Amino acid sequence: DIRGMMLDAPVPYTTGVPGASVFKNIGGMYNRGWEFTINATPVKTKDLNWTLSFNYTTIKNKVTGLVPDNGNADIASGINRISVGKQLGLFYLPRWAGVDPATGNPTFYAKDGSIRRYNYVTGSSTGTWTDMNGAPVAAIGTDDYVFLDKSGLPNWYGGLTSSLTYKNFDFGFNLIFQGGNYIYNNTRAIMLSNSFLNNTTEILTRWQKPGDITDVPKLWLIDNTANGASTRFLEKGDFLKMRTITLGYTLPKSILDKLGSSGIRFYGQILNAFTWTGYSGADPEVNTNRFSNSSVGTDLRNVPQPRTILVGIQANF
Repeated sequence: DIRGMMLDAPVPYTTGVPGASVFKNIGGMYNRGWEFTINATPVKTKDLNWTLSFNYTTIKNKVTGLVPDNGNADIASGINRISVGKQLGLFYLPRWAGVDPATGNPTFYAKDGSIRRYNYVTGSSTGTWTDMNGAPVAAIGTDDYVFLDKSGLPNWYGGLTSSLTYKNFDFGFNLIFQGGNYIYNNTRAIMLSNSFLNNTTEILTRWQKPGDITDVPKLWLIDNTANGASTRFLEKGDFLKMRTITLGYTLPKSILDKLGSSGIRFYGQILNAFTWTGYSGADPEVNTNRFSNSSVGTDLRNVPQPRTILVGIQANF
């Protein structure tokens, strides 16, 4: 259990404090789960040795207290929210209902479950809101936002390490994985903008005529209501990544003695060799708000971890 957790405490805007928040020890939470580790040696002979190490961790996070002098009120943190009794930094967003096949306009769910359609207006960057029959309705607002049982924090993670040696050769790899978390793909939202910006090829699947079934609304210059914060850009962040692959060769002792060395090894290594994921962004192992302990799981123009190839010599004399 954690007590006195430091979080951004909201303060009145009239105080003039940048961001209208200050860090205070106001929260409490716990992390509970199970951790398993299995070490094995499947093969061990004179020339061949193979070892494996597997670890798996589950974690359940829950906020137990907030802002005691304000009735444990929720704390908003961008598109994330902190609330007592819930997981830290759950996403708090309006729900995307898709593209109306008849008009190509974006639709959203109101809090009562009804669908409201946003209608573009020629010559204006502000449209109108109607129900699916065209009757005027109120715009989707913060009252229609809902807590999603989805956070940027993983519910499970782990890894597998393998080390194999055969005579003077060695081969090893390290796999890591995590899941149960979600990523808000803000990069994708920007790259589907209706402004004069670059777009990804996904824009080619946009609505163009009545009857088209797609998740990309028709293009409408400047008006980016459809690309605003909503569940449209929330994606599962599960991944399996080959963190390292290493192949090496150590010179035999007969040669080392002639060279006066206690060990010379030639090796090649690949870092971040492969990633298997359903996430549409460049890399699921990212977080834009890396200096925040509550706004987690956002990808905004993050640079993916590079695939690096190393070749080297380790020599001891």
